[in-house]
Amino acid sequence: MILDKTKITSDFLKYDHNKLYNYVCGYLANSMNIGSKNLNIRIDKSKGKQGLQLDFNNYVKNKLLEKRWNRKIKINHSWSHAWHGLQIADFVSWAVFQKFEHGNDYYFRIIEDKTNINHIWDEK
Repeated sequence: MILDKTKITSDFLKYDHNKLYNYVCGYLANSMNIGSKNLNIRIDKSKGKQGLQLDFNNYVKNKLLEKRWNRKIKINHSWSHAWHGLQIADFVSWAVFQKFEHGNDYYFRIIEDKTNINHIWDEK
């Protein structure tokens, strides 16, 4: 998912990066179609404060539950160096960032056929 921050019109989201992060993750969660009764989400431990983690967990869980789900949801905040899946996510996001921010698509081309880019607030 790609977010062009220059297109954010809400001051609430523009100036509170934690709320923006929650919003984007909620947007992603709301667009997923997962059939499992048990969902275990692991994200990078970028939110060090307990209150920020709880705020994120509650927001994302509510987004998942409001749409269609009656299931168990567990969210883990982990250091990326400890989980290979998070390391892969870091590489993918870095490769996409390099392509769209710096015009360097060398690493993106390695993963391009395995990606599905979704722009948030794309120009209409």
